[in-house]
Amino acid sequence: MVRPTFEACTSFVIPISSIVSAMKPNAVVICYMSFQTDAKPFGIKARVETLSTPFVEMSHLERWSDGRPVRYRVGLISTPQPFGGVRWWFQCPRCGRRSTKLVLPRGGDRFASPGSWGLGYATQRAAHLELASRRAGRLYRSIGG
Repeated sequence: MVRPTFEACTSFVIPISSIVSAMKPNAVVICYMSFQTDAKPFGIKARVETLSTPFVEMSHLERWSDGRPVRYRVGLISTPQPFGGVRWWFQCPRCGRRSTKLVLPRGGDRFASPGSWGLGYATQRAAHLELASRRAGRLYRSIGG
C-alpha cells in the first residue's frame, strides 16, 4: 500500500511562524486566514491566547461534503533555546506530539500534525535506487553538468 505524501496531498498548512508572529505576552489575538480551493473560499478563525496556558482556538468547516463547523483548541508548547529565547510548537490534537505545522487534508475534520495524518515527504517514501539517482544528479549539476 502506498501512503500519500505531504507534497501530493491537497491540504491547508498552518506554520507555527504565522501564529507566533501574532503573539504578544498576556494577550488574546484573533487571526483570520482564508484559502481558495475548488472555487470555494475556506476560512479559518484562530484565537491565540497567551494569558495562562497558551493555546490556539480553531474554528472552521470540516473538509467533507456537508462541511459542519468545528471548534477546538490546539495547545502551544515552548522549549528553551541554548542561547536564550524560546521556540514555539503546536501540540497535535490527535497524537499529542509537538509539531511546527498543522495540516488539514481533504476529508479531514481538524488540523493535526502531518505525522498523525500518516503523511510523509516524497524523499521518505523513495526507494534506495531513486535516492541514489537524485544524489548523482545533484553532484552532476554541481560540477556544471
